[in-house]
Amino acid sequence: MIGVAADPHFQRLAAGGLRGQIAFTLDGCPTWNVVNLINAVPGFQGFISSPAWTAQGALYVASESPLIGSVRVVKSLDNGLSWARADFGLPDSPVYHIVLDPRDPAGNTFYAGTGVGVFRTTDAGASWSMFGAGLPAVTSMGLWIAPDGSVLRVATYGRGIWEINP
Repeated sequence: MIGVAADPHFQRLAAGGLRGQIAFTLDGCPTWNVVNLINAVPGFQGFISSPAWTAQGALYVASESPLIGSVRVVKSLDNGLSWARADFGLPDSPVYHIVLDPRDPAGNTFYAGTGVGVFRTTDAGASWSMFGAGLPAVTSMGLWIAPDGSVLRVATYGRGIWEINP
């Protein structure tokens, strides 16, 4: 799987794939940077599933690595110069998709579709917790959030599509 993302102004783009490399541009495409996240963050195994930009320019990258003990979400707050893990509190399970909550102007609230349900962080990945009373705790492979943040839709493996008001 190859994940792609654009910031709200379409100036910052990112694309990642299987070998742990994230390619991104900060100027709308003329210049691209490539970082190998396997080398940049100890424990990150690749299998990039989902990058996401905040309006402030932070880049988050999720991994659907099946390997036990893998780092599954990393972030860069300085245009890709340095990277840090942002998966504290997530289960030891693949992260298939991350989406930013558009209601959070600081860009700290994200939802993650994992192999055991949906999780949310409100502190930029410093801690995560299970989200969604009534959502099934099953593989959640696709997330979509309305532009106003009023509805989160979750595509699951084997349990259909669910909708919740965050």
